[in-house]
Amino acid sequence: MTPPLESDEFLARYAEGERDFSGSNLTKLMLVQAHVPGLNLTNADLTGAIFYMGNLAGSCFQGACLRNGNFYRAQMYRSDFTEAVGFEESPGEI
Repeated sequence: MTPPLESDEFLARYAEGERDFSGSNLTKLMLVQAHVPGLNLTNADLTGAIFYMGNLAGSCFQGACLRNGNFYRAQMYRSDFTEAVGFEESPGEI
């Protein structure tokens, strides 16, 4: 498995226009109040990731692992959680 992507690198790649992080190791990613809508996180490992009060609207989480993540007060409308695992264990509001 590849090492986890650091938060600053993730944000830099997003700022450059990258939206496809499918299959990425994003464990323990910390993006508090980050505005990162329209992500493709299909099959990504987001175990322990923190998106507290972030904007993830219109993102795809199909098959992603969301265990122990923090999505509290995150904006996730029009996002797809088909076959994602662990969201029910994570604090958050859709």
